[in-house]
Order: sequence, then structure tokens, then C-alpha cells
Amino acid sequence: MKRTALLLAAALWIVGCGRGGQREGGAAGEAVSTAPVLGAGGKPVDGAVREAAVAGLFYPADGDQLGSLVDGLLVRQAAVARGPVRGLICPHAGYRYSGLTAAAAYKQLVGRDVETVVILSASHTATFLGAAIPTVRAFRTPLGLVELSPKAAAMAKVAPFAADPKCKVDLPGDWEQRSKARPPAGQETPHTWDHTIEVQLPFLQRVLKDFRIVPVMYGLVDPGEVADALAPFLDARTVVIASSDLSHEKTDAVARNLDAWCIKSVRELDVATMARQEACGKLPILTLMLLARRFGWQPVPLSYSTTADAQPETKNRVVGYMSFAFVEGAAAAGGQAEGIGAADQKLLLKLARQGAAEAAAAAEAANLDPRSLEDRLKIVAAATEKVLAGVDRAKLSQPLLVPEGTFVTLTVGGQLRGCIGYVDRVKPLYEAVIDRGAMSAVCDTRFRPVRPAEMDKVAVDISVLTTPKPIYYNAPSDLLKRLRPNVDGVVLRAGGRTALFLPLVWKDLPDPEQFMQRLSMKAGLSGDAWRQSDARVLIFQVQEFEETKE
Repeated sequence: MKRTALLLAAALWIVGCGRGGQREGGAAGEAVSTAPVLGAGGKPVDGAVREAAVAGLFYPADGDQLGSLVDGLLVRQAAVARGPVRGLICPHAGYRYSGLTAAAAYKQLVGRDVETVVILSASHTATFLGAAIPTVRAFRTPLGLVELSPKAAAMAKVAPFAADPKCKVDLPGDWEQRSKARPPAGQETPHTWDHTIEVQLPFLQRVLKDFRIVPVMYGLVDPGEVADALAPFLDARTVVIASSDLSHEKTDAVARNLDAWCIKSVRELDVATMARQEACGKLPILTLMLLARRFGWQPVPLSYSTTADAQPETKNRVVGYMSFAFVEGAAAAGGQAEGIGAADQKLLLKLARQGAAEAAAAAEAANLDPRSLEDRLKIVAAATEKVLAGVDRAKLSQPLLVPEGTFVTLTVGGQLRGCIGYVDRVKPLYEAVIDRGAMSAVCDTRFRPVRPAEMDKVAVDISVLTTPKPIYYNAPSDLLKRLRPNVDGVVLRAGGRTALFLPLVWKDLPDPEQFMQRLSMKAGLSGDAWRQSDARVLIFQVQEFEETKE
């Protein structure tokens, strides 16, 4: 992407939306006072330490309560990244809304040797040029002090970074409720009120033993220039975090649709498409994606949610949240397609069957209108919740807690009866198979809903997907040679539509050309759509397992 395009994107987003790190020495070896300087109303005011601005609003102001909350969120997530973690994308809303999604990212840092954390965020409260690095020596949270790295001062001397550049601050509407006093006139900086870096710190304090930070706030700046300037400061003990939420003020359904494109862009390291997405931290994300492309880091999707997941009554006005890890090594994003053992397979098949059976029974009892998708989705949600109520999460193995792309296929006498799945990793695997089992039973519009009387004849098959990767080819004929029948699943994106075939489809369509023609038609396009210049083809592999008669 050209720098001018990224700079234009920057202009549109300039203004938006204990343990570890508690060292007492200054970043340059000078003492940092642990006592806050008090201002109006007895609230602390920034001095050598940047005081917490949103303690008590976005997260608990009490250190013990905050530590317990963060620990509780972390224990609900799984460490799934294989290889050195070089970057994270994390949300920055109040913990009640985005905390669990953020925890999915920070869980990947547990037990890792990290010395420096560079936190990139786009300003929500100030207008200025460049990327601002504060001149304070530490940030304070209720868990203690987090010192700045010596790299902060060194980076501030390299454009487009700058030390506390002049800025116009838009005072937050809730500033009087915030946990520190307003500084004297003219002393506000890009970091004074912004919450987007601050909310990352308690998680870091709970997962890392000894680290320092480089807080970077974006104003009007080219994310590519930031990537170029930041790259020389990165090493094996440095992690880069991009702080961002996704779509804002949309209905839950609209947000999920928009955010799916954002997630896809990151997963594919598609900078051009990401530059057109809605995310308040889009510029930091673009910087991280550019670094990933430069250094060969692989994006690993971890979690997605909206405010409606935490507070259903907000479904008509939500914000979206995602988390990613960027991992060094080719196998980092490959999923666990060969990592699910026999006992776990058996349990997953049982859960998928339970989801299908519950949905089938509810659909028949409700005399389901086959034209009403809304009614079908309500049945799926209720069936999934009922099955989940009987699952003891604490007894599940780690592979079942990992978000994975998965499809559930139902057949009767070898004939397809329903097949629906997730390509993206949006739910823990055990939950995903319940939900997709229920959907396959009653939401596959190619078939009438499965009846309870049929369930004894239904066979359940589960496919767990690796992350789809673009396949590069010079011509359509070259693509046909590169596809591996019975091994590769294929995703086709063309004409604004998407369609997917699992590897098992090769059994019925063994000829690659016919395979691609039928996939194009499944997308609602002409049979030769896969040959068009705008077509994008991705491949994935699966671990497939099915019920066996005992």
C-alpha cells in the first residue's frame, strides 16, 4: 500500500473513541516517588508518574479487587500460541465488556521472557502530529508502578516519534469522574486522559514478572513510517501490542458482519483491506501487520466478542472486540488440526449430537416455520445454552478450550442432512461444536429441520480447521495443479461472495476443475467465477473425526 493512502487513513482516525512492573527505580536509574502528587479535590495529578485516569471506571480502583478480576479472566482462557509471541492485538474497553477477549491475548504471554512491551494506540482525546511518547518515568495503576523502558527516550528522538508533542486536547465528557485531577492549563499531553494504553497495564502486571513499557500514542501519522522507525528497536525480548476496539454503535448483527472483514484482513495480513475497516486503533493494527509481514510473524486469531455478549440488552448498540497473537514461526497459526486426542474427539461428537438433538426436539415442539431464520436461531441459542449447562468447563482438556474453526456435518444413510460451521475461531471448540451441531440440525436451509425421530439414524462428523491461507498461483491452470485433492479444503472469495468446501467434498468431486466450478456455483456465481481476476482462493486442512458404532 502506498504511504499516502495510509496517511489519509490516519487523518480519518486522529480523534475517536503487586506483581510485574512494580519496580521503584526510574527508567534512567533515578528514583521515582511512589507517593502521588495531589491536585484539585485531593485527586492525584501527573508528575514524574502518569497517574491512572480510568481506575474505578474501566476497571476496579482497588488493587486487590483488580488483581482478582484479571486473574479470574486469565484462568478462563488457554495458552495456544506455538513459538515466540512477537505481538498482540487487544481491545481497550471496560473490563466488564472486553476483559475476557483481552485475557485471551495476554494468556499467551504467561511464562514468557519479555523485557520490553511497546504499546501502540490511537488517541481518543488529542489532536497532534506524529506518534507521542510521554516524558514521564512510569505509569501507575492500582497494582503499582510500571516503568518506561530506556528505549522510550531513544525512540522519541527518531521521527515520526516525538516526546510529548504539542497537542489540542478534547477534555473527556466524564473527566470529573476520572481518577485524577486536571493538570494546570497547558500541561495536558496526548497521554493525559487517554485510557487505551492504561487498560492494558494491569494484564501485563499479572502475566509478566519484570518488564518495562514504551507507550506510543498515534496522532496524524503514517503507520508505515512508524513501522520503519520501530523495527530497529525490536528484539527477541520485545512484544508489540496494538490497542484497538472494532466497529462502534452498530446493532450486534451488523457489527459482527463488519468485524468479520476486519478479522479476515488481519488473519491474511491484507494491509490494503484493513485500511478500509472500522477500528479505532486501525493505525496501530496496520503498523503491527506491516511489522509481521517484514519479520514473518504469523497472525493467530484468539477471540471475538461484542458488548452484547456481556450485556445482551445492548444488542442494538454494540462495540466489537477482537484479540490476536503474532507468533514467530511457520507453524504458529496452523491450528491444532492434528492435536485432538481420541477421548476429546469422543466428547466433542457427543456434545455436537446433544446440540443437534436439543434443537431438533425444540423445532418440532415449536412447529417451526421453515421460513423464519430468526426463530431457528432462537432455538439454536436455547439448545446450546441447555447443553452448555451440563458441561463442567473445569474438567475439559486445554485443546477443547481453544477457539477453533470447525464444521459439524450430519448425514443419514450416507446422505447429507445438514452442515454448518465456523471458518474463524470465534468460540472455544467444545462450545462451537454444540452450537454448530444445533445449527446443522435446524438452520441448513437446503433441508427441512431434522426430526427427533431421525436422530437415531443421524451420523455426526466434525472437522476442525487450520487457519485458511492464501494460495498463490500464476493462472487458473496453475491453481488446479496446486490444489491437493482429499487434503485441502478451499475457500473462494469472488464478486463479494464467499463459499467453502471441506476436504471431504473431494470424494464426490475428485476433478479439481469441477471442484472449483461447483464451489463457484455454491457462492451463487457462475461456474467460471474462480477464474476471474478478482477471485481469491485460500486453502486449509482439517482433522476430521466421526462417530463409530460401538
